[in-house]
Amino acid sequence: MGIWTNMDFDQVGFAHIARLVPSSLSTEQQGEAFALAESSVRAIGLANCIAHVEIVVGDNGPKLLEVAARVGGGRNALMERAFGISLIEQYARVLEGHDPEIVHVLSNSVAVISPFPLKAGNYLGSPGIERVKRNCAGLEAVNVRAKVGERVGPAHEGFLPPSSITLTSEARFELETTVRSILSDQDFYSVG
Repeated sequence: MGIWTNMDFDQVGFAHIARLVPSSLSTEQQGEAFALAESSVRAIGLANCIAHVEIVVGDNGPKLLEVAARVGGGRNALMERAFGISLIEQYARVLEGHDPEIVHVLSNSVAVISPFPLKAGNYLGSPGIERVKRNCAGLEAVNVRAKVGERVGPAHEGFLPPSSITLTSEARFELETTVRSILSDQDFYSVG
């Protein structure tokens, strides 16, 4: 899975604003990240459970951010849409003493986008979501959490994203282009 942060769009702070499957990392980079994840899980003694491991890959290779004995937020839906793998079902198999049955076959590229407003204020609506609904092929779901009048703002000020958008495409490049377009929209939210 690839994670984009607001820093990838020259915005202040650090927040996950897009999750894309499959990863755009090279086979070698994925191997290095997997080896780090596996050694990290073993180092803290996790066994017979699911592990959520977050890693960033930079110029100096993969760096560990988090290891937890849980399914990552929203990851089950991503893996089901992209690969047909239910992490929850596989975790249940492990808890019952069975090996997981994972067949890694990509059926779709999937993205979940969680844009943040560029400034804090009261939520007045989202012209960006309306544009996405009209113009985006592969739109799977839109979840607007914010209510009109509710205080919203950037991640670095402690706010949660006011909405999330799920997109699918058979072509990762096409999906990535759409995600970049949405996240570059300076007028995505109306905030007053």
